Amino acid sequence: MVGITAIRRAILEGVQAANVEYEKWSCGWWVTDSGIEGHVVSTVARKLYSRVAGDGCVVMELAFEFIQEWSGAGRPRGRPLPNLKEGKRADIVILDKKERPIYVIEVKRLWDKKPCLVDLNRMRDLILKFGQEREGSLRRGLLTFLAVGRQTNGTTARLALADQVQGIGTVLEDEFDTKGLKLTCHQGSVRRYPKEYREQHGEPNWVHAAVCLELRSA
Repeated sequence: MVGITAIRRAILEGVQAANVEYEKWSCGWWVTDSGIEGHVVSTVARKLYSRVAGDGCVVMELAFEFIQEWSGAGRPRGRPLPNLKEGKRADIVILDKKERPIYVIEVKRLWDKKPCLVDLNRMRDLILKFGQEREGSLRRGLLTFLAVGRQTNGTTARLALADQVQGIGTVLEDEFDTKGLKLTCHQGSVRRYPKEYREQHGEPNWVHAAVCLELRSA
């Protein structure tokens, strides 16, 4: 099975790489400034493939009904949950060598409470319906996005992001029901807005880092 440590690292590196590349193309814009989520998704997918090649494969826009069928968990009892209806799709799914889904990944440009909570709820329900408790193959769900902060005098780059990350944690504690799953937060390396663009655009000292929220069975 593809190791989760390599998966996390590829996701965090992919989000940051997408932003750095777009910053270069646009002479200083970030993905948080533009509606180019597809660029972030495809960059993350390429990073993931570099880690899983030979041990699995990377599939994009996979319909939930295929996750159900290929997981081996069978059809769940009762009426389908509204957020798992046919036609819904996952941004990226990692399949193992037997082409069973093991990791579901949702990608956002930035933290936006409503759509991010929708994705977390869907991933939670996918794991509960098609994971280990139902003898399915699905193991984890990961939501990733770019966090942005403003560095001021006397503040380290990492502390500049702390307010946003802590605020996200508060929202999750108050508004997201894990239903017994374990939720953890992982943060990538912090990068500063290049000096050349700060001087060119008169911008403050912005910093960014990729964040990955991981859901798994407790």
